[in-house]
Amino acid sequence: MKQFETVAQMKLARLTAGQTVTTKGYYAAGDAGGATYLVAASQTVDGYGDHALANGNVALLQVPGVLNITTYGIKADGVTDDTVAWAALAAQTTYTNMLMSGGVSVIGIKTTFTESDITFAFTNGAKVLQKAGTQSVDTLLKRVGLKVYTHTTQVQTLSEIKVITTNSLV
Repeated sequence: MKQFETVAQMKLARLTAGQTVTTKGYYAAGDAGGATYLVAASQTVDGYGDHALANGNVALLQVPGVLNITTYGIKADGVTDDTVAWAALAAQTTYTNMLMSGGVSVIGIKTTFTESDITFAFTNGAKVLQKAGTQSVDTLLKRVGLKVYTHTTQVQTLSEIKVITTNSLV
């Protein structure tokens, strides 16, 4: 199986449909964004989970079970505006079980998940925070039926990640 350091390196490759490839990271090797991809013939991709390759084929993210959001291009470094990556994640309909393990993701507009029955697990102090100068934090991530779990005592307050109603997540 061919392995790449990053998604950017993989996107430069000329891979054959049917190949399975891996990355060691999304932006940098070891950044928790490493993933497995199945190469397929050209089709529309979002550029965050699935990627166009140099020869026109595409690399389709393969997730057995829970999707770690860093494999979708969300940096969660507390500095980068992750709004566009969150929007791409919300627009997809394949993954319903998602994990944010540590880090601070900054977003600046409301992101609505359209798929029903989505579950998020926030571990190791993971936080989603409002970008300075944007709308109120209580409307950033929403979905009717959204289930939210925090599996650590490192989340310091419920105002950092909280259920506003049984239908909303911040």
